[in-house]
Amino acid sequence: MDPLQEKLIGERHWIEKIGGWIPGYAGYQNREQRRDTDHLIRDYTAQHLRKGRFALEDRKSAWSRAGELEVIGYADQISRKLEIAHDKILCVERGYSGFFDLVKVGETELLALYDYDQQLLAHAKSLTDALESLPESPQEAMEKLKPLLAQVQRLLEAMDDRASKLAELKGVH
Repeated sequence: MDPLQEKLIGERHWIEKIGGWIPGYAGYQNREQRRDTDHLIRDYTAQHLRKGRFALEDRKSAWSRAGELEVIGYADQISRKLEIAHDKILCVERGYSGFFDLVKVGETELLALYDYDQQLLAHAKSLTDALESLPESPQEAMEKLKPLLAQVQRLLEAMDDRASKLAELKGVH
């Protein structure tokens, strides 16, 4: 079991544990926990994106004082895309359907979306690590910013793929 899921299970109230003995309730409760885990992963991913953007902004200030306009241009593009990714991840539709929804997203599909979100988190962490380790030298940074711009674009495309997968699961085209 995933550590985030274990944490959520460990923090359940004793009444919820008793509810686990009621037939059908455990499945509902597990689905709710996966929904909460999905939300935690997306929040954590957004935090990483914000952290990376702030690291880039700090470097940008130094480059600006040095009058390095070309490197600032690339940094601005990355910063804007990071902001878009941050906002998208926080506003993404949950991979969940309520009891009375006409279209249900099944447990298998929920787990697939959960895995996809974990991949997005790994991508965001990698990106943030790279942004935090950018060199102060504008020339050295420029060599790293070009591939980082492509990496941010791939992250945005992966987020769009997730939205498409969810829409496909729900039968929305």
